[in-house]
Amino acid sequence: MNKYFGALRILLIPLDISVILLLCIWLFTTPTGLNSSVGWTCITIFYLYFFMFCVNFARVRKKLPISLSIEVSFSLFYFLLFFGPYQSDLLGGLSYSISKFLPNTYPAGANQALLAATIGYVAFHLGTVLPRKVYPSGTDQWDENPHAYKAFDWLFSFILFSSMAIFKILGLQSSDVDRYSDAANHTQRAQQSNTIADGIYNIIILFCILALSRLVSRIARGQGLNFAHWLMAICVALWSVMILIQGDRNNFFMIALAALCGVGTFKYRVRWPVIVVMMASALTLYQAVEILRMMPEPSVSAFSDAWQRHANQGNGDSSLGNTTATLRATFEITPKLSPYAWGYYKLVGFGGIFPFIRGFFITPGAGFVTSADALTYFMIGPSAGWNVGSNLLSDIYMDFGLPGIIILMTVTGYFVVRVRTTIIKRGMSTKRIFVYMVLAGTMTEMPRYSLDFPVRFLVWGFVILFIYEKLFLGSFRREQHQTTLSK
Repeated sequence: MNKYFGALRILLIPLDISVILLLCIWLFTTPTGLNSSVGWTCITIFYLYFFMFCVNFARVRKKLPISLSIEVSFSLFYFLLFFGPYQSDLLGGLSYSISKFLPNTYPAGANQALLAATIGYVAFHLGTVLPRKVYPSGTDQWDENPHAYKAFDWLFSFILFSSMAIFKILGLQSSDVDRYSDAANHTQRAQQSNTIADGIYNIIILFCILALSRLVSRIARGQGLNFAHWLMAICVALWSVMILIQGDRNNFFMIALAALCGVGTFKYRVRWPVIVVMMASALTLYQAVEILRMMPEPSVSAFSDAWQRHANQGNGDSSLGNTTATLRATFEITPKLSPYAWGYYKLVGFGGIFPFIRGFFITPGAGFVTSADALTYFMIGPSAGWNVGSNLLSDIYMDFGLPGIIILMTVTGYFVVRVRTTIIKRGMSTKRIFVYMVLAGTMTEMPRYSLDFPVRFLVWGFVILFIYEKLFLGSFRREQHQTTLSK
């Protein structure tokens, strides 16, 4: 099937471009509010392109089609945020304009938001079909000596365990956990958190994905796990459960998706019945943690109580609707109330690659530093005490407008395919598996964040592995060769 779509590439490229142009014209002429013709057209277009992603199985290994590809996992969350609420409304379910969090959900911008989301999704697909398809050969190639990371695994397992232990012993707490508390506890907890705690917390999240990439590399190669690997696995599992109980569902799902997509790409096929069940379970868990983060103190018993309360209440309005509303608000705010930033938000975001550098150059009172700052200011006011966040499309639009959405979403799709193509052409290795797994974890949740969301994890992890290879591999690098996966 993937070769069939490869042959259609010459037709899909002009088709995607034509659809994007027609949708752009429609966006500038569409009426306010939610029009059923706009809604169903956009939702239908999404389903058609999602179907192409689902049946056009990507592969890194010839005998292992990837059902849960990065494109598919990205699409699932993309739909949940940008199409799901409108589909529910059109089918007579919960209204897209209802929110228990926001005083104004900007319902007039529904048509624009739907069309912009569809334009972005088609542009993403265009990026995935631009590069020529590369298919894996019959033999799995490894661009890495099988014993190259033996010392790294032992050293890194100790570092991972130690960093987690130090974080807990010192009583540090990240703002990723703070913001899940209710308003009464937010101020008290915010005083206990600081930039250093946030930095260490993010590094531990990175270490978890890096550890998972080593585990996936081992099992994909048919090698057994030693004590160091089991220690890494236990540490990642414990840390994931801990942050989930504390209410940090986003980082939990990022780690979980990185693991699932990594295993499903390099070792075992994850079939669609499993994906459907896990998606339903994830939504239930997501909503249960929504309740948990409103409780005074996180604990195992509080988590159990939140799960039970969600089971009794069922699905309803959630904070995911905030993200949907921010895209609608974007067209009211930019450029009418706040001008285009012309790349400033991206510059600040990508500056996060360098630890603490933003604190030196951005002073308090410097104005809007991120698209989330601008959205928060106009949607709920500067004294609300919490942040509405941003989303992938708003973050791009508030910098570069609609042309930015088209160009940058196309580049994003292109980059995803190029990462997979590089693995096929140059062989599997720890570094490339790590990059793939980071993309899988971060890009799934990127619709709720910003375009630069994956960059810091990619760069920091890649630098760690690069330094190890340069300084410690020695003869392994000089004798690096491709080996065949043992059957």
